[in-house]
Amino acid sequence: MPAKALKMDARRLKHKYKKSLNEFVYYADGFAQVLPEDKHQIVKLLQDQKCIVGMTGDGVNDAPALKRADIGIAVADATDAARATADIVLVAPGLSVIANAIVGSRKIFRRMKSYATYSVAAAVRIVLTFTCLTTIFDYPFPTLAVVMFAIINDGTMIVLARDRTTPSQYPEKRSGLRRINRKELSGVIYLQVSISGLAVVFFTRTDSWFFLDMPHIYLILTFIGAQGVASVIGAYGLGGYVSEGTTFSGGGWGWVLATWIYAIIWELPIDLIKISVQSLMSLRLHSDKSLPLWRRYRLGPKRPPIREAVEQQRKSMEAQREKSGS
Repeated sequence: MPAKALKMDARRLKHKYKKSLNEFVYYADGFAQVLPEDKHQIVKLLQDQKCIVGMTGDGVNDAPALKRADIGIAVADATDAARATADIVLVAPGLSVIANAIVGSRKIFRRMKSYATYSVAAAVRIVLTFTCLTTIFDYPFPTLAVVMFAIINDGTMIVLARDRTTPSQYPEKRSGLRRINRKELSGVIYLQVSISGLAVVFFTRTDSWFFLDMPHIYLILTFIGAQGVASVIGAYGLGGYVSEGTTFSGGGWGWVLATWIYAIIWELPIDLIKISVQSLMSLRLHSDKSLPLWRRYRLGPKRPPIREAVEQQRKSMEAQREKSGS
């Protein structure tokens, strides 16, 4: 296609090529007589259609498009300007190295996927097997044997890094969340800060483990309501509200779920830290003058408060009275 068609108005382009501008760029096999601004425009139009765009170039005129592309590749003998803006710099002539890199990366991805799938399946199988042995058949399997089993099997699976694999014919896709941009990040950060900030109340309200002291239903409902609102804001943002150059947009419900999981995982150690610090703070340095100097001081729990000591003494006296009365 001629690059001059990119500058046509929408009506003329539709009449001549039967396509809109986005469709014209998407379905074209190539463009001739392109200028630097044309290359930049083509990359941008493809990205607007959720395409991941790779761009090769060797000169100063390619630098804007190389910088705009998701993957900018400076070919061998490219100018310093092209190298500076590119993500990848080829050191060998020709484009076959790109194809080799794609094939190699897809093989690595397949190996990683195989190992991850095996790890999940093996962990579930092991847990279910030994849980059933213990709970149903009352057969406690030796812990040492389980550890040896895990070490030997995982060590054997290291060879998956050199396993034969067939690269996919199509681009590999990670199972998970879509890429999040800077605008959508505002909603996700807001939700994470909201959850992690308010959830601390469940840990600070008690000196013991938080799950041993049930909070009031009003506190639970208030937390659910507040974080429900925060989740909606995290998903949809504030309608594109702009403040100090930052656009407040949402990251979608997929990122909301991921943020909840992330917050829960990192909130749980807080309770462990609280218990550990309280245990350390309860220790006191006690002295016993009847012992030698080098053994006189020891670290142990602090002495009970006076009220507890008086209560213990009262119970002891009552027990003595009952004993003497009998």
